[in-house]
Amino acid sequence: MNDLNLYSNIHKHVRHSNGLVALQVLYQFGSTSRAEIARKMGLNRSSSGYIIADLIHAGFVREVSKNYNQIAEGNHRGRPGVLLELVPQAVYFLGIEIGVEYITIILIDLTASIVDMRHKQLPCHQIGVEKAI
Repeated sequence: MNDLNLYSNIHKHVRHSNGLVALQVLYQFGSTSRAEIARKMGLNRSSSGYIIADLIHAGFVREVSKNYNQIAEGNHRGRPGVLLELVPQAVYFLGIEIGVEYITIILIDLTASIVDMRHKQLPCHQIGVEKAI
């Protein structure tokens, strides 16, 4: 039983790692087809398809449109691919820098775009960090 549990944990870890790689591909290259994501990940389309389906279901990735640019450029083979992109508002990251005389807070989305940023001069050393925040 322990071996099955170990296998299950390894399998989950690999899927999670591959999901992060797929997100990195979309972050680095922008809107991309499933086939291109599979190529960049070094996986077959079937394996990457499960990973992408999980990311779509989780709300991190969405289908955008058909890739009509390939048809216009004449390098289209088969059906036009549906492009995928990151969903910016799926996740937000908060960063706080606390200085001696100031606090800076930044909020970025999944595409690393700044959503909000605030900088406030405060005498943190006089009022304490807890009150300043």
